Amino acid sequence: SSSMIALSVSLAQESRKKFSVLPQIIAGTIWLAISIALVLYFPKNSNDIGRTYVGITYLFIYTTAFLSIFVAPFFKQKDENGFWVFLMKNAKAAVVAIAISAVLLAAIDGLLFGFFNLFDIKASVRPFVYSAIISSCTIFPILFFSGIPSIDDCLQETPALNKFQTSTNKFIFLPVVSLYILLLYAYIAKIIIQWEMPKGMVSYLVSASMLLMLLRVTQMLPERINPKPSFEKKLLKILPAACIPLVILMSVGIIRRISDYGISEDRYYIAAINIFYYVIIAILLIDKIKCKSKYIAIVFCSMFLILTNGPLSAINVTHRVWMDSIKTALVEQGYNKF
Repeated sequence: SSSMIALSVSLAQESRKKFSVLPQIIAGTIWLAISIALVLYFPKNSNDIGRTYVGITYLFIYTTAFLSIFVAPFFKQKDENGFWVFLMKNAKAAVVAIAISAVLLAAIDGLLFGFFNLFDIKASVRPFVYSAIISSCTIFPILFFSGIPSIDDCLQETPALNKFQTSTNKFIFLPVVSLYILLLYAYIAKIIIQWEMPKGMVSYLVSASMLLMLLRVTQMLPERINPKPSFEKKLLKILPAACIPLVILMSVGIIRRISDYGISEDRYYIAAINIFYYVIIAILLIDKIKCKSKYIAIVFCSMFLILTNGPLSAINVTHRVWMDSIKTALVEQGYNKF
């Protein structure tokens, strides 16, 4: 996480052409203070709920730090062009780094395997585990960071799809997204005909549909900013709107599960994700919002923070609800003092 924070600060400084050691020192100090506080707070008891809280907080920090790498350098830009180019080049750099790291890991494992067999050494899986850790923690980051593009180059380059991206969108993303949407529309028709409530499986299918739709809309930015009218441009408007009934279906399913079984941390998270889907669709459909990815990332991190910390966190809300229900049950049995 510290490396991601340092990289995000460096990229933000590069985009503003203001290079100073002070922001790095401030960011590093804040991260160090948070880490020390979480370590000191970390409970020794493995069953303590505080461990879950610390783990979720770390996940929030890592997620925010990762997203800031792509959002912070282009935060003040009036469009998503530079962000899109930076995202695509980093995706390519990540794929190349993963492929080379996997080849090197296979070579190292082969070397270890040959060494142990040639010299009749009985070894456990530990050396192979260490080689995997070294590959993922050193080789991959070095290769990936070396492939990070310049911010100026990304801002100057015009977003354009290559043949591979165009083919992937037409023959993979679009058919798969369409099949997901058609499947859920057929299920909606079944619900209306048979007049039954949706099943819990709906949330996973809707989430998959939303993820694929968001990936496709993001990847097709060159078509979205193209001034010429086209079928692809119309489709980018139709897909988010087509997902509205699916998200409503998910809402009905969540309401049913909560009414039948009560609130829990998992259902609280799923309900929050459902609200986030409404926000995504609204952002994608409002033409005045040019930097859509920036606002989606801001809303996501804000909701993540609320869900993991403070009075509205999943842990605190479910705890209050269950305590109130227990008190109500005790009062009904004649107990008035607690």
